[in-house]
Amino acid sequence: MSRCSEPVGERRTGLVCPIWVFVVVLCVFAGGFPVGDLHAETFENVKLVTLTGWEYVNVTIQTVEGEPHVVVISEEGGQKKISRSNIRLILDQAGKDITAAVLGRVAPAPELQDGTVRQTPSGTSVPDYRSGNRSGYLYGPRYRVALSCGLGYGLTMGQWFEGLTSGLAFDFTGRIALTENVYFGLTYRYQNLGVEDEWSYVDLYDDYGVWLGTVEVEWDVHLSEVYGLVGFMTESKGLTKPFGFGEMGFGAIGHSMSVKAAGVPGAGSSTNESKFGMLLVSGGVFPLSKTVGLCLQADMRLTGSGSEYGEGTGTSGVLMGIDASLILLLGK
Repeated sequence: MSRCSEPVGERRTGLVCPIWVFVVVLCVFAGGFPVGDLHAETFENVKLVTLTGWEYVNVTIQTVEGEPHVVVISEEGGQKKISRSNIRLILDQAGKDITAAVLGRVAPAPELQDGTVRQTPSGTSVPDYRSGNRSGYLYGPRYRVALSCGLGYGLTMGQWFEGLTSGLAFDFTGRIALTENVYFGLTYRYQNLGVEDEWSYVDLYDDYGVWLGTVEVEWDVHLSEVYGLVGFMTESKGLTKPFGFGEMGFGAIGHSMSVKAAGVPGAGSSTNESKFGMLLVSGGVFPLSKTVGLCLQADMRLTGSGSEYGEGTGTSGVLMGIDASLILLLGK
């Protein structure tokens, strides 16, 4: 009897409150229950001018009340965040100043070339505020993945390459964009090298050190190089506009050298070794279409070795190269 006389409502209250709290919290994190006034607005087909002189034409602007920046979206879907404090002017399709409507403030008055300031009431038509405006292009990274393959030429310098001369090279590079400007990559290069004329003939001796004569020899010298890359590319201004880049890489250089005596079967030798290498690259991409371009670059590769048996000093070598390749720009 005593259990039946317990107030049923009191037993349920302890469970109902936590359940409601859980539901409210779940709705908040799921985005289904608004908390506070997150007032968002969208303005389409507008022109935005920054204080640094960039213009973004026919873009969509998204604003959220309280956020220190606006999101600018291009017609192709590229996005960029621009600080409210860096916005000078926003015009609609008719050329009317809507800066106050977008940002809640009046834009600074445009400057004329003679340094004077024209007072521009909100809502009136405003010409370009400065001659020679720079046209900004919102596209995020110019590519998501880039693949290039080409031919190059390398010139040797330093003690490590003493007696060796320049030669043609083949390379393949893959790049993956991380941000609008930064990317990682991996490159492989096969570099042929020649030898100086004085190395074309060698003296031949038997096992007892007796001189047998001078013979002509054939050399095969090449390098196999692999580098991991980190690079920076300039902001893209359009799908068919050129852009520059710079890269630094670290990896390994495999040195392979073999020599054979002409007309003397079995006479010859070969050697192979791998050394640490560093790569520096500077170049530009010149798009031929939205997905195919020409990549031109200059590079410097450094390698060397320590002293033998812990004695003396080490040697170092530098390869200066140029390269032209076709590049596929994928992901846009």
